[in-house]
Amino acid sequence: MCHLSSVAIFLTVAILFATSTVTKCSGTKGSDDDGIVWGPTGGNGCDSSQQCDEGMCCVNKNGHYDCELKAQIGQHCSQTGHFNTVYNKTCPCDSRFHCEVKSEYLSICAAR
Repeated sequence: MCHLSSVAIFLTVAILFATSTVTKCSGTKGSDDDGIVWGPTGGNGCDSSQQCDEGMCCVNKNGHYDCELKAQIGQHCSQTGHFNTVYNKTCPCDSRFHCEVKSEYLSICAAR
């Protein structure tokens, strides 16, 4: 019976530790990632980038137009266009970065 209680306590502590670690690494505001947001967060339909919030652009993905966050360091990017541009598949880089051409079909946001 004591062995079963020890196992239950160990598993509880392991789960609490894992949950705490995931929470600390989730990139919440105020963390040390300089406000970089990873992953999709858009979803608002658009006809041009002018309709999107600051820090976002209008992207055409297979005929579906949505406002998406501008690309962050290390992410695929499009070259900056006019304010009302609709970009194909990716936004240009956030203003802190520049879009570096790596090959004919690959551009990545890099530090200025």
